[in-house]
Amino acid sequence: MKKSLSVLLALCLAFCMYVPAFAGDAPAEDALVEEAVDYFISDSSSEVLYIRLGEKVSGVSESLTAEFLPDPYLPDELPPVIGGDDLSVVLPCEENGGRLELFLRAEVDGFDLHIAGLLDAQGNALECTVTQDRFAFHPLYFRVDTDEMANVFLHFYTGEQPILWQDDVTPMTEYCLVGETVHLPDGLSPALQNRTRLVCDGVELSENDDGTYAAVSGTGTVTYAVAERFSVTIRLCIQTPGERRIFAAREAAKRPLVTSYLWMMYATVLPVLYWNYAGLAVLPVTVLLGLVTLPLGYLVQVIGLRFAM
Repeated sequence: MKKSLSVLLALCLAFCMYVPAFAGDAPAEDALVEEAVDYFISDSSSEVLYIRLGEKVSGVSESLTAEFLPDPYLPDELPPVIGGDDLSVVLPCEENGGRLELFLRAEVDGFDLHIAGLLDAQGNALECTVTQDRFAFHPLYFRVDTDEMANVFLHFYTGEQPILWQDDVTPMTEYCLVGETVHLPDGLSPALQNRTRLVCDGVELSENDDGTYAAVSGTGTVTYAVAERFSVTIRLCIQTPGERRIFAAREAAKRPLVTSYLWMMYATVLPVLYWNYAGLAVLPVTVLLGLVTLPLGYLVQVIGLRFAM
C-alpha cells in the first residue's frame, strides 16, 4: 500500500513539473496584439474594431488583409466578408505611442479575426489571430442629465417616435434645458483619449472644470471624433423652460393623432396600473369614456403642455 501511494505521488509530482515547463515553451496567444476593443457606435448602431499591435510590428505590406475565420463548430455558418474600405491603418508615430493601429468597421459576431500582411522592423512578414473573446466591448454614447420622461413625450409629440411601428432605429433628438450637463462618451482606450475632437454644429456648449459640458443654446448636432477614424454624434435641442413649454404645446397641436393615441393610453393603462383587477373590470367603461372625450383630451394636452411641461 505504501509503495502504491509513493508511486502515485511520484507521478503527480512529475506531471506538475511537466505542465509549467510545457506552458513556458508554448507561444502566447495573440502575442503581437497589445489591445483589442469592439466599440459600439450608438448613433449608427455600427461597430468599430480597434486593434493596437505590439512593438514588434512596425509596418504593413501591400497584401495586408483581415478576415474572419469560420467557426469550426458551425462549419455551415459563413463569417462576414470584410471589404477593402472597411480597414484603415495608422502607422507607428509619436502621436500613438509608436504602435501600429488597425481600425475595422465590422462586427465580431463570434468569429476569430485573422490579420496577415504585417511587417517587423526587418521587413519580415508577420500574422496573428485575434480570438473573439479577446475583444473588450465598449458602447460609445453621449449622456445628458435631463428629464428622460419629458424627452419620451416630446419624441411622441414631435413625431420622432412613431405611435404604431418603427421600421428602423434612428437617433432621436435629446431635448435639454439651458445649463444641463452633457457627458462625452467614455471608455476609450488610453491611446485614443488624447486624439479626440469635439465639433458643434448649430449648438453652443461651455466646458466645465470636470471635463463635462453645459448646454448653452441652439439646435443641431455635437460630434465626438476619435483619431479621425470614427465618431459618435448626438442631436441636441437646447431650450429654456418657457421655450420648451411653447414648443411642446405647438408640436402637440399639430398632431391630433398623437394626442388621441396618448389620451387612449391614459384611459386604458392607468386604470389597470393603479386599480389592478378592479381596473380590468372597468376597462370597457374607461375605453368608451376615452373615445367620447377625445376632443377634450386634445385640448387638455395642448393647454396643459403650455403651462405644465
